[in-house]
Amino acid sequence: MQKRKALSNIAGGKVINKLTGELSSDLKLLAKSHLVLATPKQFDIISRRWQSRKNIQTIELVIADDIQDIGNGSSGTVYEITLSRMRFISAQIESAIRIVMLSTCLANGKDIADWMGISKNNIFNFSPNEREFPLEVRIQSFDINHHASLLLSMVKPSYLAVNSLNDERGEETAIVFVPGRKECIDICGEYINRLENEETSWLKTDEESIAPYLKRVGDKSLRKALTYGIGFLYKSMASSDKMIVERLFKAGVLQCVLATKETSSWCPSANAVVVLSTQEYEGKEHRYVDYSINDLTEMVGLARINPETPAKVLVLTNTAKSPYYKKFLTEALPLESHLNYFIHDAFINEISTGLISNRQNCVDWITYTFFYRRLRQNSSYYDIKDPSNLGISIYLSDLVENTLNDLAEGKLIELSLNEDDGMKDEENDTKDDGEKDEDEDDEDAQEITPMNGCMISAYYNISFITIETFTLSLTSKSRMKNILEILVSAYEYESLPIRHNEHQVLSKIYDAVPVKFSGNPDYESPSFKAFILLQAHFSRINLSHDLASDLNFILDKIIDLIYSTVDILSGDGYLNATNAMDICQMIVQGMWETESPLKQIPHFNSEILQICEEKKIETVYDIMALEDEERDEIMKPLDENQLASVAEFVNKFPNIEISYNFANENDTVIAGSASQIIVEVQRDQDMEDLEAVAARYSKTKTESWWVVIGETKTKNIYAIKKATIAKESQQIKMDFTVPTAGKHNISIWCVCDSYIDADKEISFELDVAADDSDE
Repeated sequence: MQKRKALSNIAGGKVINKLTGELSSDLKLLAKSHLVLATPKQFDIISRRWQSRKNIQTIELVIADDIQDIGNGSSGTVYEITLSRMRFISAQIESAIRIVMLSTCLANGKDIADWMGISKNNIFNFSPNEREFPLEVRIQSFDINHHASLLLSMVKPSYLAVNSLNDERGEETAIVFVPGRKECIDICGEYINRLENEETSWLKTDEESIAPYLKRVGDKSLRKALTYGIGFLYKSMASSDKMIVERLFKAGVLQCVLATKETSSWCPSANAVVVLSTQEYEGKEHRYVDYSINDLTEMVGLARINPETPAKVLVLTNTAKSPYYKKFLTEALPLESHLNYFIHDAFINEISTGLISNRQNCVDWITYTFFYRRLRQNSSYYDIKDPSNLGISIYLSDLVENTLNDLAEGKLIELSLNEDDGMKDEENDTKDDGEKDEDEDDEDAQEITPMNGCMISAYYNISFITIETFTLSLTSKSRMKNILEILVSAYEYESLPIRHNEHQVLSKIYDAVPVKFSGNPDYESPSFKAFILLQAHFSRINLSHDLASDLNFILDKIIDLIYSTVDILSGDGYLNATNAMDICQMIVQGMWETESPLKQIPHFNSEILQICEEKKIETVYDIMALEDEERDEIMKPLDENQLASVAEFVNKFPNIEISYNFANENDTVIAGSASQIIVEVQRDQDMEDLEAVAARYSKTKTESWWVVIGETKTKNIYAIKKATIAKESQQIKMDFTVPTAGKHNISIWCVCDSYIDADKEISFELDVAADDSDE
């Protein structure tokens, strides 16, 4: 919003938008915008098929902020690949793309510039001491191993640092970074105790002035903290609470905000920053891990209010890490690539678009990356024993070879020689051993063909590890429970946080949910935790804030994982792909498919559902058919706002009918040969807005459908197509193939991905003739 206000009137008016992460919407935004804001991941997805997207090729300026994030594992690799692609596009279309790169002070800024083709005259890399906002950085270390005791010992110095702002420079603000939300509450309690003992407060106005804001705060702990001039900022906090804290803090009403590490990318700036502990608990490894230097510089960089008065920074850390942080807070930051750890996913994306079609393409693609520059400059970091040109060439060849073999073994790509190469091989076989010099060239020319798994992985942006697991695990016998267990085993959930003593709460939830895990329960496993929380979502169990935040993390990725599951199963012709479709409906509506469909209507509680049961009202369509008096009687407990939500759901709930006809009625359906069928879908009305009404789902969801042709007897799918049904009448043409001759009972299903009990099915008998040519 601020960017639009500042820039929208430039040069007669400019259209400024922000990408959403949904491909179809983002392509429309890109087409009509002059300036687009995006995360590296969002822009990576939209720019992959740049050859066919003219809007990508017409980009004239790229502003890349926080370049130091390239060193941050998988997310940094995505950033590197995205910028490398823009450099490659510029070279291919012979159109200079201006690139502006911004970062903290870097020790190897020239390598970054060389990577992006930036001339020496345009490199401005300053010392960490030359800041626009000068800093006074103090590091205080503690030699305490027990983490809880370490945090307690840090409370006093952090409190004194915040409290001293009143004494030294008057009305100033401070941000105290802590590992997590629990620490926000615990440390806030310690601060409040000290303020009460000293009979003072950090609130810079009277409590009556902020009373209207306090009424709107949902978090009880936050409401109490605000009365003492302390705010919270943490991941997944309510947007209204976040807005209130930010406004009060920027207005100078609050002297202190306790913020978790994850908020440093959007947290407001302050006169002082205190980093209270530089460790967080890693549940998978059962240990505390240190913050990265990138994390710390992000926090320290928020100490900037007045360029004339130095801002204060206090870092409270353990003794062992103190010299490390001291060094890199006062010196330029070295930047290294992690592409070699995530190169499988990078190759999958480029192979799927056809940019990489042989081994030589792989090597050529790598030469455009920052990784390639750093191989020569810091070969020991990448475990290259021979730093010569030949040694690096051998390293890259081995890297490409091993990666492609992994992808081939995972059935994501196919490696094959074309016919000309095969003829050359035969000729070489007739020559003497000394004449076989073309073998290596033949190997480089070996064709790389993307298979179904590769296309699915690239389209839904799913990890190589995940798609390989899904491909090997999903079978024709996979039932709903099996599919749930396979979904939560996705690599994307490896970063799901595991907290101290969380197993006690999780075990109670596990006892309450209906589906039990096939293996032994492991409460410190991210996949098992995801398995429990998904069922808690279906059962509508109230969760603590931390677990609710974890559930949102799971839901954020689950739909694409389900779509990929449907594609894998249907690609193999398995009818149990419909089980994954059912799970998709359950995810969006937050309920079990075996429950009453009425439960998905907003505010339909047990009382209203009981009334509906007594009146034998079983479906949403029954609600639609009610007379006004009956409807009013059933919904009597609801207020006007709740009634409006019910009306919105019922009006948007899809009411469709399907029919079919063959493209050519005179054609005989022959076994093993493709035939075309036209499925006509009738909807009760045109729908301009297809956003699903789903109060239990954490993201905006656009309604879409699977049209499936199959046979329940053989449990096979003969055709499937994903469609958006927005018109009152819509025809969907589908090619289908029945493999065997004889009489078949064919069914056509139209399955919604957003609502339960909206699906439709029709069946017909089909006499399939034998293929005489085979005889």
